[in-house]
Parts: sequence; structure tokens; C-alpha cells
Amino acid sequence: MIRIFILVCVVLLNGCATRPRPWARQEKILLATSCLASAADAYTTIRFLDNDSNYEVNPWLGEHPTDRAVIISMVGVNALVILLVHYIPSWRVPVLGAKTVLNTGFTINNLTLDW
Repeated sequence: MIRIFILVCVVLLNGCATRPRPWARQEKILLATSCLASAADAYTTIRFLDNDSNYEVNPWLGEHPTDRAVIISMVGVNALVILLVHYIPSWRVPVLGAKTVLNTGFTINNLTLDW
């Protein structure tokens, strides 16, 4: 599942190199970092939920989502964010930066919980 998630991110990265405005090198690096942070968040969430006594607090996923549900939600959010910032170039740095910070924070939080 993680491989599929990473593959979708790579395909979207390649597809966002043209119109409406080409991506600057800094923006591409930020996009890749955002995808990696999201993958780390998905991985730590899935590993955390391997313990049946642990539960997810995200109301969208429910208390005990499947690995597939976690991956699908992460891929969906990434795809929407990438498409949004692709067509609104002025939002690229702030939106991708905020998403990277959030996913990194969620990953760190997952790592501090009892697995």
C-alpha cells in the first residue's frame, strides 16, 4: 500500500511540471518533502493501529480504520492538494509548507504514542 501511495505521488510530481506556470525547483522540492511527510504519517498511523487497543482520533477515518482506508485517504488528500496548488501557483509554498508541517507533526505524535 505504501508503494502505491509513493507511486501516485511520483506520477503527480512528474505531471505537475507544466502549465499553468512551471514549478520552480524550490516548489518541486517542497512538493516531494510534503509527499514524504505524508507517507511517513500514513506508515506510523498504520503501525500504531496494528495494536487493537489503539484507535484513530480522525473522525473521517473512524476509530479502527483498515490499512487500505488510511492509504486511500492520504493519497486522496495529496492528490487534491497537488491539483489545487498546481492550478493556483501562488498557493504552492504556503499550502505545501503547512501540509508538510502538519504531516510531520502527526508523524511525531504517532511515534510518541504506545505501540
